[in-house]
Amino acid sequence: MKIYTEEILLHILKKNKTPQGVGIRLKVQSADEIIDIYEKIKSHQIRGVSAYYFEPTNYKKVTVAFKKHFQIIQAGGGIVQKENKILFIKRLGKWDLPKGKLEKGETKAQGAIREVEEECNVQVEIIQKIGKTWHTFSRAGKNRLKCTHWYAMNCLDDHQMKPQTQEAIEQVAWFSRDELNTAFTNTYETIRYIYQKYERNKKGKQNFDNKAVKTQPMTILTLLK
Repeated sequence: MKIYTEEILLHILKKNKTPQGVGIRLKVQSADEIIDIYEKIKSHQIRGVSAYYFEPTNYKKVTVAFKKHFQIIQAGGGIVQKENKILFIKRLGKWDLPKGKLEKGETKAQGAIREVEEECNVQVEIIQKIGKTWHTFSRAGKNRLKCTHWYAMNCLDDHQMKPQTQEAIEQVAWFSRDELNTAFTNTYETIRYIYQKYERNKKGKQNFDNKAVKTQPMTILTLLK
């Protein structure tokens, strides 16, 4: 489980999993040890660390206990593509991907589509699920843990595209692959993470499709024999 707090990664590792990246590696017996680190990050007692990797004795027990320290918020969002471009929003001075809290009674996919369409005034369709991100924030004195479910989407219509200003969105813009660094130098770690996963999924699908195309004639010949 990967949780981002103040742009610092708290990665609770499953058994026999090796940390990917530079950071501090700690063996833990309980979620309280992770919460202690979380509180120190939140109060700015910890600086200069990009990631913590926690190796729990019992992964499920520790992750369940960790979540109990927070109010869990479920959200949905999308990486929307059009030709060779990706849709971004600018909110509170940072480039972000459209996303938002799920409403009562809607599925994760329904919520993701609704949030993208409301925040950008576009029409979209889902291609496939990408994954999820976790990040913490505080509101009204409460610690909250947001789980955002991400989907790859196609843009169907952007002729009336505009930012949802009532949600503090300042700008909506398409970025080509060559322009993505502009967004990524001024965004959140969760956004960088989920976009990298999106690209890996996309590359994996292309490889699978290429293999399928190559093996199809051989399969037909076999059947003819």
